[in-house]
Amino acid sequence: MDKKFKNLSLFSTDLHRKLIVGFSLMAVIPLLILVYLTTGYIFPQEEHILNISIIVAIGVVIAILGFYLTKPIFHSVIKVSGEAKRIAQGDIARTIKVKGEGEVGDLEKSLNLITEKLRKNMAEIQQYGDRVRNVNIEIGKKMMALSSLLQIGNLMVSSPELEKVMPLILDKISRIAFSETIFLMTSERKTKELVTMFSRNIKSERLKNERVRFNEGFLGKIAARGERLLIDSSVKLTKQMKDFTDDYGMRNVCFLPISLKEQLVGLLVMGNNLTDFVYQKDDLELINIFGQQIAIAVENDWLAKEAENLAVRDKLTGLYNEKYIKNCLKEEIKRAIMYQRPCSVVMLNIDDFEIYKKNNGELAAESISKKIAKIISENITDIDRLARSDEDIFTLVLPEKNKGEAVKTAEKIEKQIAEFSFPGERAQPAGKLTVSAGVSANPIDGLTAIDLLDVASASVEKAKKEKGKNV
Repeated sequence: MDKKFKNLSLFSTDLHRKLIVGFSLMAVIPLLILVYLTTGYIFPQEEHILNISIIVAIGVVIAILGFYLTKPIFHSVIKVSGEAKRIAQGDIARTIKVKGEGEVGDLEKSLNLITEKLRKNMAEIQQYGDRVRNVNIEIGKKMMALSSLLQIGNLMVSSPELEKVMPLILDKISRIAFSETIFLMTSERKTKELVTMFSRNIKSERLKNERVRFNEGFLGKIAARGERLLIDSSVKLTKQMKDFTDDYGMRNVCFLPISLKEQLVGLLVMGNNLTDFVYQKDDLELINIFGQQIAIAVENDWLAKEAENLAVRDKLTGLYNEKYIKNCLKEEIKRAIMYQRPCSVVMLNIDDFEIYKKNNGELAAESISKKIAKIISENITDIDRLARSDEDIFTLVLPEKNKGEAVKTAEKIEKQIAEFSFPGERAQPAGKLTVSAGVSANPIDGLTAIDLLDVASASVEKAKKEKGKNV
């Protein structure tokens, strides 16, 4: 059918033309009726009167043609309208079958194009939402890690003891990479063995008491290598890896050697029993950061213990401590033996100190310890050495003094303390705060520091039991 024939009124695809033709045909009926009335009644000439049956037949035919022409138009419009309504209600998965041509066909194509763009836009929005959600999750992880690091840092500042810091560190690490099981093996400085010291949710009793020599066995070799090792669903397991996961019930494991100044100080092991699990880059970065915190915590613990070992002063009174006085006594005994000179020890014990502390409190007990330390200090010479060797015990090393001179020094100190007025002392069993003294001397009571200290301590106990204290 050529273009000219197609553009004829009854065959045109143009909706505008179809509607004009359809309504024009529908308008022919009243025109025919008007002609009929005019010729039959107004000008009733016999030769011009038309047969009414012919007029009606022509009108019916024309009406049918008009109806036939307009029906598909309204049907198509109603169909497209229904499809548009469903799309507006959210059913963007629909696709309209394009049957018509002209304006209706263009409308169907346009609706399909709109829904296709909507689907693409919705997919992009969904992808964007997923990205935003993932970003928020990562931000949450970073914020949690930062908060955890601040908590750990504050705790390390307030307490350098590893026993107090490590439980918090392990608790924070356990929240990374679904680490259900976690334990830390620390290196013993003398034996160079790795020993499980801190753990969470270890099911294997063997692992709780694990001891591994450096560079021996599976764990020892991982530690010696000094590099992180991962076992997850993306790794092809060696026999040793499989044996480890089977023995300790962990399908996925992260091994992180902890080093401090190129020296191995521990091995952090964490894992879970999830299927199809892979360690993510961000999780591994956080694990490395917490590994550094562990190294710092270990170093702080070492430094604190070394400082404690090097300390020679009692924190409360400022006197020497027990470790110093023992070393001092050893040196003085060596000198006394070499030059054949005397050396004595006086040990002073505060009587019923626990009762006083119970009645008056910790602060009052510390206060009387300081006052007694001051009284003793005022009764010794510059070459004498005084230490607070225990909470209620003071030890004097008296070079160049024999046992008799040491006894006189002890009695003088006992008397001054008994005469001193201490707050709250009336509640003491004796009604006064007193001390009991014990004396020993070289070479009468022994030739070593341990001998003299043991004899002085026994003498104190004897004074408390036999002499009624402070005698």
